[in-house]
Amino acid sequence: MSYQHIEVGGRFGDLQSDDFLALNPLQKVPVLVDGDNVIWESHCILRYLAASYGTTDWYYASPYQRSLYERWMDWSQVIFQPAFMAVFWGYYRKAQNKRCMEQITQDLQECEQCLQIIEQQLSHAPYR
Repeated sequence: MSYQHIEVGGRFGDLQSDDFLALNPLQKVPVLVDGDNVIWESHCILRYLAASYGTTDWYYASPYQRSLYERWMDWSQVIFQPAFMAVFWGYYRKAQNKRCMEQITQDLQECEQCLQIIEQQLSHAPYR
């Protein structure tokens, strides 16, 4: 399988171009173009790739079996990622004199709790 990686967003720009807007009306990356199919949003792309190109090791026929890993994808996006991004933007993207260390500490504690949950899950479940 061949592919082409085109960098857009951030320092590369082009998110506001008409061509990119035609791919994703939200003007965000990532976007996957697979033939005539355009897929955006990270987890949607992962589900699409697993369903389209994965074996049953990656995409179970049983909706329940799929839910066992898809729930973690959704959890990471809804619970972990907001806390992680709050730490990133609150600490690394703000000038030192504008940081709210109390909020950053709370967000960092939430990240640590999330990582403990994942560590516990992985400690008794095989993963590849």
